Amino acid sequence: MWYETAQTTENDFVLQLGPIVISAGVLLISIFGSLTVFPINLLVVQLFRKSKPKNLSQEDQSNQNDQKRKLVSKRAKLLAFLKQKYWFPYYVTYISWALTISANLACCFFVIMYSLDWGEQKANEWLSSLVFSTVQSVFFVQPIKVIFLAAIIALIFKTLDDEEEDEEQEQENKKAMEAQENAEMNSDEDPFRLDPVLTLDRINSALVQVPPTGQDLDQVRLKRDREKRSKALIKEVVIYVVFLFLISYIAWGHNDLNVYRMNDHLYAMFDASDVNDGNSFWSWTENTIIPNLYSMRDYRGDPTTKRERKFTVDGYSYRVGPSRLRQLRIPPEKCKVAIEMAKSTQICNIAYSMFSQEEGTFEPGWLSPNGNYTPQSKLESAFTYQTAFDLAGLPYWGYYTTYSGGGYIADMGITEGQAMSMMNQLKDSIWLDIYTRMIALEFTTYNPNVNLFSYILYTIEFPPIGGATPFPKVSSIQIYSGVGGDGALLLGAEIVYIFFMIYFIGAMVMQVKANGAKAYLAQPWNVCEVVIIIASIIALAMYIIKELLLATILDDLNANPEEYTNYMLLAEYMNIWNYVLGIIVFLATIKFLRILRFNKHIDELASTMKFLKIEIFQFSDRKSVV
Repeated sequence: MWYETAQTTENDFVLQLGPIVISAGVLLISIFGSLTVFPINLLVVQLFRKSKPKNLSQEDQSNQNDQKRKLVSKRAKLLAFLKQKYWFPYYVTYISWALTISANLACCFFVIMYSLDWGEQKANEWLSSLVFSTVQSVFFVQPIKVIFLAAIIALIFKTLDDEEEDEEQEQENKKAMEAQENAEMNSDEDPFRLDPVLTLDRINSALVQVPPTGQDLDQVRLKRDREKRSKALIKEVVIYVVFLFLISYIAWGHNDLNVYRMNDHLYAMFDASDVNDGNSFWSWTENTIIPNLYSMRDYRGDPTTKRERKFTVDGYSYRVGPSRLRQLRIPPEKCKVAIEMAKSTQICNIAYSMFSQEEGTFEPGWLSPNGNYTPQSKLESAFTYQTAFDLAGLPYWGYYTTYSGGGYIADMGITEGQAMSMMNQLKDSIWLDIYTRMIALEFTTYNPNVNLFSYILYTIEFPPIGGATPFPKVSSIQIYSGVGGDGALLLGAEIVYIFFMIYFIGAMVMQVKANGAKAYLAQPWNVCEVVIIIASIIALAMYIIKELLLATILDDLNANPEEYTNYMLLAEYMNIWNYVLGIIVFLATIKFLRILRFNKHIDELASTMKFLKIEIFQFSDRKSVV
């Protein structure tokens, strides 16, 4: 009925919670739908609940009759009627069933009519709104309705109980006074009759309640203690559920479901599975890398525009700056040939190591320069070693070993012609030879459709055993996490999370002052709490550093758009930050089990883990060694 009553525009608020996308229109429709069905649902439920069973026990019937006899005022009778377990006779149940069946048949009729009128696409969109309305009803509307009704009924019952107690107390006082007067009139020798002061004291003493016994006080204290613990547990559950939701939403909001799909797409686009030696490497560069990285013609074969050439061949990923090739190599003949084979060959080269790599400066063809030599062209720069500090690089793992972040850099340029020219010059200058141990293709793309930066590091390793082994690595990261309709919500969640951390830190400090640091840390759950706080502080500091690092990289890119900007540091930094967020979510989820300790199964699981802690530690130690 309410579907598409409001027009949706491009500027409407859109909230994305993982795979669930919620717009303002869908939210409004679900609220209207819930309000529409709320009255009939409430009526049917109350009719079922307040109708007498078919075979009501005599004891329940007699209790209700006794309560009716005790009533004095009309207001008390009305309140007592509301307090009764059953309001209506048994035949009202049939009316409830009739209303339920009629409502369902009416809904089915309108659903069929609307679906025939809308068509397939609009009907599917309506179905998604219906599903969200159902979820909202189960997790939000129904709990709120239960709390609201419980509060009203509790207020009514409390008022009724107070009035009944007042009326009963007044009746008892009247009866006591009448009995006292009758006793005084019938007793001529009663000394209290002659003294009105004594008579009043006697009446008051008769009305004084008997003080509770020690056993009654113990029961009251126990009940009060249980109420305090229940309130504290409910408060702890509510606070920690909100906290767990916040950290989970923050961790989810800084990631994207499209990361895996983006990585898989780039792996397939620049597939290097056929590279097995130096010749196949150059073929892969010429036939796969350059055509896919530089889009020179569209799908019709027509030349692309200047703007389109800045994208990869698929037309979706924007190429951020040029690409480059980076080589790491070893010094020649650093090992000795076996004496038995010395007459056959004298060439022996070691495996790669960051501590024994080649770091010299050469002329094209790997020739030793004469005197002071300064590179004058991009080709000559490809034979000059640059440190990891110069390139803003990091060491990283390959298939065989760990490689340095420095190397010999060959800039491939920003057009297909520049890339083909550089590749041919490198081939002619024998840039790849038997001393090469690794060549890495590095470039960065940005896909605005899914808001993902992708740092591609395609490593081709040349081990001393011969051949070539591709070891690709694609890191897609969401740098601008605040883009879209949920950006403000994500920022708000981060601010609220900071306040939660302040609250937890304050609570921890108070407990440490009250019990001492040693006693506080003796509890494993407190240690978990401390680790969560420390990890949260680290994550906050890393977030600030990430923003500063991103600003530095973007300034460098804007200042030198035709030079390579290394995103390796930012990509690895974002991965580490995501690991920290994952640790916080994991520990918060584990700590949430403590809040569920009143559950029997959770308590049994915790007891089992505590009993087997030594065996579990031993197994974990052996597993880590293996």
